[in-house]
Parts: sequence; C-alpha cells; structure tokens
Amino acid sequence: MFNSLDTCSVAAFTATKYGTYDTKKKQTRIVWETDANLPYKGEWYFCVYRKGPNDKRHKFLMNVKPEERVFEDYLLSAGETAEYYVKIRYRDGRATTNSNTVKVEAPSGTANKQ
Repeated sequence: MFNSLDTCSVAAFTATKYGTYDTKKKQTRIVWETDANLPYKGEWYFCVYRKGPNDKRHKFLMNVKPEERVFEDYLLSAGETAEYYVKIRYRDGRATTNSNTVKVEAPSGTANKQ
C-alpha cells in the first residue's frame, strides 16, 4: 500500500456517496459512484478518510482498490456520528480533491461491543 500524504492535486473528483448504519451487523457502510472520467490514466486507488466522534479532523483509514466502491467500518458505537470522504491517489503521489462528505450516525441502543 502507498500511504504518502503528498497533496498535489491533479483533478477534481466527483462522487455520489452515501452511508448507512446496519444495526444488526453494527457496521457503517459507505458506497460511492464516480463520475464518467474514470478510469483515470496511471496506477491509482481510492483513499478513505474518517472524522470520528472524538476527532478534530479527518484521518486516513485505508486504501480501496479502483474496482471497489465500498468501505465498511465497525468503529461507531450507539449514538455516535462519523464523517467520511474519499479521494483518488496515484502511485506517484498525485491526488484528486476530496469527494463530498457523508455523515453517518449509529442509532442509540446499538452498542458496539469490542
């Protein structure tokens, strides 16, 4: 995995993104659809960022393969809210702008036992 934080922007990134919380699985699921400009030239992947209930800023979580458009998170507890966004990063360090941000709340009474 390539985890460089170089932020040299190469293009605007448009994503239709939504998030849901599955109370049975106690998981957040983020799904996105990209604009018609994909695939971008060069080797690239999605980067998922999250701002949890106690975070002051969004933090990098993980890379997602270009053919995937889904991320699952088990970090939220009952009544907590998190924000997510994705961006595309190239192997050479270039990156797109951030996608739109989506907010997901774990309903009260769905305690996540870890």
